[in-house]
Amino acid sequence: MNNKFKKCERLCSYKKIKQLSENGQYLCCFKTIKVQWLIDVYEGVDKQVLIHVPKKCLKKAVDRNLVRRRMREVYRLHKNKLIVTCEKTLFLKYTYLLNSIASYDDIKDDITNSINELQNIINDYPLDNNE
Repeated sequence: MNNKFKKCERLCSYKKIKQLSENGQYLCCFKTIKVQWLIDVYEGVDKQVLIHVPKKCLKKAVDRNLVRRRMREVYRLHKNKLIVTCEKTLFLKYTYLLNSIASYDDIKDDITNSINELQNIINDYPLDNNE
């Protein structure tokens, strides 16, 4: 099982981030995170992720980096549960919501629940390529 979080799996493209922000759909908010997703044209990988910890929530960069590291680690360990079956790319944006540092277990619960919900959505997603 490959649990690496490679550069190609990170959402870096300004155009794709803007498209995700404008056209993306939200999952119901969890306790610590908000999830926005979009399925679009195939980009070479089946999923790309953006992890966002706003400065408005956590003022200190050290705290933002800690939360970002925790979110990345949880996603890295549980991303294999999310299987994209269609020939498209799933773009994800995880946004941190709390004004304090959440525990690893809280972040883990929310991200694993979001991955399970996303898998249910992907299973019901139409497979046609003529959109």
